[in-house]
Order: sequence, then structure tokens, then C-alpha cells
Amino acid sequence: RPVPKIVRQGVSGMVTAVSPAAWNTVFSPLMRALPPRYRQLNPGDRLHKAAGIFGAEELLEIYLLLISHWKDPASIVRGAGEPEIIRDLMGAANELHRPADQMMYLDTLTYLPDDILVKVDRAAMAVSLETRVPFLDHRVVELAWKLPQNLKIRDGVGKWCLRQLLYRRVPPDLIER
Repeated sequence: RPVPKIVRQGVSGMVTAVSPAAWNTVFSPLMRALPPRYRQLNPGDRLHKAAGIFGAEELLEIYLLLISHWKDPASIVRGAGEPEIIRDLMGAANELHRPADQMMYLDTLTYLPDDILVKVDRAAMAVSLETRVPFLDHRVVELAWKLPQNLKIRDGVGKWCLRQLLYRRVPPDLIER
């Protein structure tokens, strides 16, 4: 059963009523006790972000909260906002039935070309390195979209089938860092 809106917003409000710095202080002993792999630098910031998502109403709002650096861009730069293209693309994404597919679709058209590929390109050019992005070959992309969801995400692990193939050749310790 879905958690009622009033409860979600109440929990979100209680979490965000405490500053991220105060949450960091609360979590500090726990972070020191955890293995390095599970430690978070700023757990308070992550908790605030999660609280914002918990209080969200719809998938677009959740997606924007996940990808945005600021909940309210206009508070940083007057008149700023999220790009309208994301809202426009959300209409097309709504034709996909599963939220994970909708978010993957939006990432493919926004986050990948406007963030990840730009960073790879700049880093490569900075050291005069020629790079290739083999997973962007249209045949690979088409195959990936045809795969059933349980081969993409399983038990909270993304790229599941790709990881299984990689484990055949590379020790998991080198992959899971």
C-alpha cells in the first residue's frame, strides 16, 4: 500500500527541519564504525535529498529531485529553473509503463549526452586521449531496450546482465569498488 501523502510530507518535513550539518554530527559515530565502502561523506545532505524525494508527488518531481543540484534553482540564480526540455520529454516517457524505463529514457536523452559524455570527452581531450563509447552503438542500445527489466536491474543492482558477463572475465573485487 502506498504511504499517504500527509504522512510522507510529515516525515519529509521532520527530516528537513534538522540541518544537514546536524545530521552529519548525528551520523558521525556510525560512519566511523562502518566499513570504508559504506561510509558517506555528507550523510545529512543525502538524507535531505531522500526526504525531498519521499515528499514528492509524481515521477517527474522525483526525477528532477534526483538529477538536480538544487531543489529551487531560482534561489541560487534569479529566474533560473530546470530546462523545459525535461518536462517535454517526460510526456514521451509517460508512454513507457515502468518508472525505471521512464527514468532510463530521460537519462538517455539528457544526462548521458549533457553530462557523462561531456565529462568523458573533456577528460580525454585534456590528455590527448582518443576514446570510444562502444555501448552507444545503436545496435547495443536497441538490444538493451529490448531486454526484460529483471536483466537490467535485479535485487537493487543495476546493469545486472552486463555485470554477470564481466564477472566471467574479471574478478568481482576489481569491479565492485
